[in-house]
Amino acid sequence: MKKSTLLFVVLVALLFATSVWAAEQAPTGDRIFLVCEGLYCSGTQEYPANTAFHIRHGWIDILPTAGDVPGQWKFQLDVDGVTIRPTYVMRWTEVVDGVPKLNRSWVYNYPAGMTGSHLFTGHWIMPCGVAQDWGFVDECANPMADFDIILRQITIDFTD
Repeated sequence: MKKSTLLFVVLVALLFATSVWAAEQAPTGDRIFLVCEGLYCSGTQEYPANTAFHIRHGWIDILPTAGDVPGQWKFQLDVDGVTIRPTYVMRWTEVVDGVPKLNRSWVYNYPAGMTGSHLFTGHWIMPCGVAQDWGFVDECANPMADFDIILRQITIDFTD
């Protein structure tokens, strides 16, 4: 009898933990973009104060067969000059014409929203060696060093 009770308690705990974990892996509120109409943009946006939102950006179609290192392709979000840890990172692979393509998307949830005016800075980071191969930089002392290929800043006014 004790073994079945213990098993039942463990199963209930696992179900609870799984539902809590699943809830963390969902974006909150509307998505705020650091890109506009397919183009990267800067400037000022408005969003309702104290209203849930999330920011999600990253990289698609990383080609591991071409020597790209998935861990070196990153997205970083700074708010008012402070680097923010993502709520979670989505990772998935698609195979197109027999070629695996890796996708990464960093999600930052703000379930309680914000108030006031804040500067959001997005950094799309790739290996310096790839940036050099693509002609974005002339030389790299360390080909695996982070290279901030795209940097976008948007001020968001959270208004009532």
